[in-house]
Amino acid sequence: LYNFWNKLLLSVCLIIMDTSANFSSSNVSFSTVREVSRKLLFSALDKWSGSKTLVWDVDLMNPFNLITGFKELQDHQVVQMLLLRLGSVVSDPSSRIVFLMHPKVRYAAVVADIVHSTLKQFDSPRFHLIFVPQRSVVCEHELKRYDIIKKLSSIEQLPIYFYAWDDDLISMENEWFPHATASDDYNMISMISRGLIHLEEIYGPINHIYCKGNMAKDICDAWSLQRQTDSWRTLTAFDSFIDSIIIFDRSIDYVTPMVTQLTYEGLIDEIFGIKCACVKIQKMESLEDIEEVNKSHDSVGILSTSSGSQDRMQISLNSRQSLYSELRDLNFHAVGSTLSKSIKEVSRQLDAS
Repeated sequence: LYNFWNKLLLSVCLIIMDTSANFSSSNVSFSTVREVSRKLLFSALDKWSGSKTLVWDVDLMNPFNLITGFKELQDHQVVQMLLLRLGSVVSDPSSRIVFLMHPKVRYAAVVADIVHSTLKQFDSPRFHLIFVPQRSVVCEHELKRYDIIKKLSSIEQLPIYFYAWDDDLISMENEWFPHATASDDYNMISMISRGLIHLEEIYGPINHIYCKGNMAKDICDAWSLQRQTDSWRTLTAFDSFIDSIIIFDRSIDYVTPMVTQLTYEGLIDEIFGIKCACVKIQKMESLEDIEEVNKSHDSVGILSTSSGSQDRMQISLNSRQSLYSELRDLNFHAVGSTLSKSIKEVSRQLDAS
């Protein structure tokens, strides 16, 4: 589930059906997508020896939280992480500076600012640029315009197209829809179709493809063209774990995202906002803290506080949490009775032990 604006920003929705008749016994688990993404990321970082400073595109940080954490990055010699923004300062002169970013033209000026300021501080820093999920000729041309391209030791691409929110839900985290509709920018069609090829490389060829809407048809056409390559034909020798995929435009249904959500998960989303299967809430140390917040904020105002990350905690919401999995799709009026039953069952087990 997404909050209101994120719902409207979705360009294409994908409904994926596996070959199993019973979804509860499904052979398709998108945890495999997470594992593949982890291997791709760590393999990219391990290309370079020595310590590394990662400079993050802020739009990548939440999705990459679904893949790894800082402790694991430290195992791959990451010593510092910065945001890709003007004024970011590299503190370790011996580390390799690795930019991880979407291929967006506006970031060229920010990369140039960080590179130039670092060169003024240190003698011979080494810069590397990783585009996620793929390289962009337009972005590289912009880097040349800022006279940065020759200062980069390497330019790579990290083909992570999908992020696993849950074992049965993946997202491209792509807010392409407003650009496509407002300015006729259809450059993302190729990227989305390549992402679907990447999905087939993991799960085997998809047998049946359906589309609804003009953009969805364009994606299907681009996907079909990319399927004509020899590398894709080799996939036909593997088993297929996904039987069908349905692609439809957000533009064919503007109403559904505006409907008030009545489930427990929907209630959390409406109040706090779920982003990349996580919700951020203000830390509560005691009942007195909760009462103080209730006095000073209404249920929505608390979301707009500008307190730092140290005042907020992040909670993951997924089906691996058995109680949440049971509650998430219930109407919020039914949550109380279900929780009461669970508490009684826990109490009974404690008494028995």
